[in-house]
Amino acid sequence: MRVVVKYLLWMREKAGTNKEEYILEENSTIEDLLEKIISKHENLRKHLANPFTRENPVLITINGRTARPGARLRENDTVTIMPPVSGG
Repeated sequence: MRVVVKYLLWMREKAGTNKEEYILEENSTIEDLLEKIISKHENLRKHLANPFTRENPVLITINGRTARPGARLRENDTVTIMPPVSGG
């Protein structure tokens, strides 16, 4: 199945692109996708290794909705990854 990944803010520079596609097996989870991203972009490892923890509060959405651990992906989903932002 095909999934589109969009990178926002400084994640774009780390990934070297603002958008790319991944081909995954059916019933893949968000964690499966993140493993593929890390294997392609080793410099994102520390940001994506434990994304659903307080220690690593990366914001991940699937089709505009906040991703949850274990979320299953579907054909043509759009996953957006961005670093945490704060006001100032």
